[in-house]
Amino acid sequence: MWIRIALVMITAWMAAGSAAAFSIEGVTISPRPLTSSGPVTMTVYVLTPTAPAGLYAPTQVSRSNQNVHVDIYATSGMVQMLGSMDVDASLGAFEVGDYTYDVQLYPAWPVAWGTRYVQGTFSVLPSLKVSWSGTNLVLHWPASATNFLLEAASDCSARVWAQMTNAAALAGQEMVVTNSLQPARQFYRLRKR
Repeated sequence: MWIRIALVMITAWMAAGSAAAFSIEGVTISPRPLTSSGPVTMTVYVLTPTAPAGLYAPTQVSRSNQNVHVDIYATSGMVQMLGSMDVDASLGAFEVGDYTYDVQLYPAWPVAWGTRYVQGTFSVLPSLKVSWSGTNLVLHWPASATNFLLEAASDCSARVWAQMTNAAALAGQEMVVTNSLQPARQFYRLRKR
């Protein structure tokens, strides 16, 4: 008799849990824009049933070449979830480039599951820095940004940019371009080829 009641309660609990499934609802990478000068954080948005659920946390973050892999497991704590939670993972700093990521969410017990695996991409952009040397303007950016062109414009709202003709030189870990100060206003940017 008691076994039958316990089985009915477990079946009812599993059916109630399946009405609102665990699911990865989205992933954001921050801060924006991503630059090689700071750490990168991933936030995974997880939809949860409104039943007691394990707290989730990234338990493994691994990187290889241009890929980041994040595994998210339940921790030991149990709480009443109210529909969603955010799981943050610190990914560290990245060089300039394009990267892929994949996130895997692992179940704590048999409940209904939606999306448990997602993939995506993000790009880390170079920072363009400016300094002065006498009457010259010195522009520099990471040497790893080999697929970016330095461009200039007198009016950034006109959307007319021209590639700089001054040759870039390697100085340590940076590319450097020296330009004489112009009497007119000048804007500079790095554009991906």
